[in-house]
Amino acid sequence: MASPHKNPLTVTAIIVLVVLIVITSLIVANINFALRFPGGNVFMVHWLGFRKLITEGTSPYSQETLEAVQTFAQTSGLVNPKIDIGRIVYPLYSVLIYLPFALVKDFVLARALWMVVLELNLLLLAYLSMKLSGWKTNTIVLVFYYLFAVLFFHSVIPVESGNSAVLVAVFLAGGLLAVKNRADELAGVLFAFSAIKPQVVLFFSFFILIWSLRQRRQKIAIWFGFTLLLLILSSMLIQPDWIPQNLMEIFRYIQTGPVTNFQWALGEMLPGFGSRVGWAAAAVLVLLLMVEWGLAARFRFKGFLFGAIITLLANQWMGLPSDVSNLIVLFPAIPVIFEAWSRRWQRAGGLYILICLFSLLIVIYIMYFNSLNSGYPAQLTPIMFLPLPVFLYIALYWSRWWILQPDSDLALDAFRDEDQAFFE
Repeated sequence: MASPHKNPLTVTAIIVLVVLIVITSLIVANINFALRFPGGNVFMVHWLGFRKLITEGTSPYSQETLEAVQTFAQTSGLVNPKIDIGRIVYPLYSVLIYLPFALVKDFVLARALWMVVLELNLLLLAYLSMKLSGWKTNTIVLVFYYLFAVLFFHSVIPVESGNSAVLVAVFLAGGLLAVKNRADELAGVLFAFSAIKPQVVLFFSFFILIWSLRQRRQKIAIWFGFTLLLLILSSMLIQPDWIPQNLMEIFRYIQTGPVTNFQWALGEMLPGFGSRVGWAAAAVLVLLLMVEWGLAARFRFKGFLFGAIITLLANQWMGLPSDVSNLIVLFPAIPVIFEAWSRRWQRAGGLYILICLFSLLIVIYIMYFNSLNSGYPAQLTPIMFLPLPVFLYIALYWSRWWILQPDSDLALDAFRDEDQAFFE
């Protein structure tokens, strides 16, 4: 007589088959997209640069590599010719994430595979962010939330351009979740890997190191430093002098063109005084961070998480080189806000969250489409540096009391240490 229970092997086989079908479909769809719509400029620079390093031993920071990248951009017809091709300014250890794709000779296939990785990681980012915040919701809101995660402007742009900021966001969300679960070694490793784009996480890294040392959770700092040192030293086995070469490329990048950041964006929108307003905002944010870092230890995990998110948010306006694609690292802030709204308004909170998701999705796209005649590429459109950070600043500080309430889901006993002093 047949067992009424399903065979676990059969269920596993069905799941594996479905996953393979989905991934294959995504690859085919992305190949068609890459053939029809030239792009992936950011990915192309690193794919070709690291491919030359692997196959020819040519430094990715050399003039030869720069010329090869520019030639490919001008003759292949596979990337967007309207976007200036920049230099490789990532640290050499970022080759680890590009290595499997640099081994693929065909750019279209390599770009399609890279896009699949980024798309799947957007879903992972949405999942990790929910787990991090403790937010729970109904099925309708949940489905729309995951659709939002892949259709949001700041999700689509890094996927189209091939920006690794999506992976940085996943490393950050995973690291914060590891801190919540007291998996300090894993947290340190993940935070170190987020440094593949150092300018995106510079202030955040300082916050993590200071907080972990003052909270007697030194393992986070130790594993962060050990992993980062290992990445640097292993890169030196490939190219011993990569650090001075990388620094020279960064210097050339600064010398040869405007450094794109929040201050640059304001200067483009308000030529008379915009840049000065941006730098004044950065000075205010430094003072804000001093306060938030001092308060981060007083509310157990939720206080730490609030401080970490504010630091990530402030990092984007501190004058460091950036573009719109990097704002995807702010995604974990959204479920944190929604968790507070759900507790504050209960059933009505779901409706408010749906309205917020829909508004964010539509309004930001409207702002972008209205700026198409400006002549800027999507990831460098000045106005797009503003809407998401402004919304998050307002929503986070408006919801701050609810986020930090003792009955918050973020108040799980992740932190049991009573010694919470930070600047004593």
